[in-house]
Amino acid sequence: MTQVLILTGDGCSPDLDYAVFRMREEGLAPVIAAPAKKALYAVFHQQEGGWDNGIERAWYSISADAAFDDVDPTQFDGLLIPGGRAPVYLRNSARCIELVRHFIDAKKSGRARYISGPVSSGIVATAVGAECLSCGENMRWL
Repeated sequence: MTQVLILTGDGCSPDLDYAVFRMREEGLAPVIAAPAKKALYAVFHQQEGGWDNGIERAWYSISADAAFDDVDPTQFDGLLIPGGRAPVYLRNSARCIELVRHFIDAKKSGRARYISGPVSSGIVATAVGAECLSCGENMRWL
């Protein structure tokens, strides 16, 4: 079974739940990894009158299957970095960068998707040293 590593944390986007559901529906095995194995809190952004941007609100929790330190990236065929606020602080995690670096070095980056566009690309840019990739489409698997 094709395993997909999902790197996220608190402040993840509510679209994570849908991505996990769809992967399972397609016969993939998603594994959610975070800085610690715990309940992760998703957030959503609600537009309210008078505000130029959305207000962040708590949404639901989803459990991480593994901590970053417990993940062996060689066991995975694909990588997903979903949106939300999580990628903003995950790009400062040395272990997260190591995990992303594995996919780049192993030439698995063609199967990697960075949903949060520039924010998730910041993680990738850190892993490769400078180059910033953009996400042309939200999700396309194998």
